[in-house]
Amino acid sequence: MKITRFNLLVALVFLVGVGLRLYYFLTPDTKISMDEATYGVQAFHILKGERSVFFYNQPYTGTLSAYLAAMLFSIFGVSDVWLKTVPFIFSVLFLLTTYYLAWEVFKNKYICLISLLFISVTSPFWVNWTTRTGTGYPEMMVFGNLILILTLKIVFASLPKRQGLYFFLLGLCAGIGYWIQPAIIYYGLAAMTMIFLWKPTFFLLPTFYLVPLGFFLGAMPALIWNFQNSNLTNRSLFHKPFGVLGSIRDFFLLGLPVIIGVRKPFSETDFFTPLALVTEAIYGLAIGYSMFNRLKDTLSLGLGKLFASLIRLRSLKEYLKPQDILILNMLFVLVVFSLSSPFNQFVIEPRYISALYTSLPILLAAFVCLMWNRVKILGVFLGGIVLANNVYGLYSVPPNKFLDQYKLDPIISYLGERGVKYVYGEFDFSYRLVFETQEDIIATPGDNLFGAHRYPEYIKKVQLAPITQKACVFRLTKGDNCANIFGPQTPETKMVEINGFRVITYEGI
Repeated sequence: MKITRFNLLVALVFLVGVGLRLYYFLTPDTKISMDEATYGVQAFHILKGERSVFFYNQPYTGTLSAYLAAMLFSIFGVSDVWLKTVPFIFSVLFLLTTYYLAWEVFKNKYICLISLLFISVTSPFWVNWTTRTGTGYPEMMVFGNLILILTLKIVFASLPKRQGLYFFLLGLCAGIGYWIQPAIIYYGLAAMTMIFLWKPTFFLLPTFYLVPLGFFLGAMPALIWNFQNSNLTNRSLFHKPFGVLGSIRDFFLLGLPVIIGVRKPFSETDFFTPLALVTEAIYGLAIGYSMFNRLKDTLSLGLGKLFASLIRLRSLKEYLKPQDILILNMLFVLVVFSLSSPFNQFVIEPRYISALYTSLPILLAAFVCLMWNRVKILGVFLGGIVLANNVYGLYSVPPNKFLDQYKLDPIISYLGERGVKYVYGEFDFSYRLVFETQEDIIATPGDNLFGAHRYPEYIKKVQLAPITQKACVFRLTKGDNCANIFGPQTPETKMVEINGFRVITYEGI
């Protein structure tokens, strides 16, 4: 294949995206959060023979990545680097599948390039989140992109000989996605709506039944587990909705600003308000134009004919365009998020609406290219503003700003010297102690009941351990929480301060 300047430019943008994610992956002192450490412990247990299906005490986040991490542990040894390698690989695959999805939608290499640029140099939230293990979102969204790509091939490619294969792969990706992270529903609903509009009687196609077959195979671990555990995954996900209007408000006022990179997670303050307002306006224009343009095209074909086709269950393919699947994906994120009480939490740290990173960059890129074709300087201005906003956000929130930065090595060394094997600690680092020592030290959170019950066996082990092998470890900023465990300071206890930590051990008499 001839290497062109355009190909080199695509490769350069792709490498920038990979390099940026490597930077957020490798540079912080605190490389893993409490959730990631728990997932690392789970991968370590899998390596020793455990066959868990879901994240500890969270029966809706699957363990596929933990199994992949366990494979890496078996080859290279247990470390946080190999633990985080799995989501990093999927974050790279997300860049590639986004580029390919943009091609399937618009068949325009410049839209593909700009889509890749916007998702490579994106919000600090997403660059950081794509290197976080244990969440399932980077992995799930790769399978989500594949679902949309396969749907477009089924509807628009006119390859009947491959239709059965595409249906099977669509079901397989949906099944694996369901096991990893049920937010795959954002993609599944968009795909099934598109297929219904293409062929309302799709369920009469013999090849369609390869979808449930693929889904069953992909979701098999989750389905078997739920059969044995009273359908706990779905019961955990589907509750009576609450605060729908409030959720819609929060979606736009709290979640979207973080998604498009004008704020950091858990903040209601813009990085730079004038730039934020212009960026929000550009996104609004891009989304508004896409939806208005598709509505205008649909109306031009006649509403009467549209309704007649729906009533008679006739194909609406002439009304469809590939970009409709992006609009459907975006709309289903809003609808499902607003109606599902489990999903509409944490919008200010908007993991639950991260599927927008599939549709927004591509629709924005198409709008920028359209403006470029009309007035070149306008296209450059719009794309430049969005890119400048993303770069400023990344500058404002470097990798070490997402977690408290501290190393546990001095604590681990001290506990080893004292012969301490069991620790009451904080949720923020208890499972890190376990993971980083490969269970030479067993720790359980003394300040967080939910965190402690991530793995109840550790609670029992710490409770039953000889008191001379126990310690209480808390950061100085947390106050004297150790008094709740060992009681007031006595001659039988010894307290030392190490690098901002308070460590209390029992000396005996």
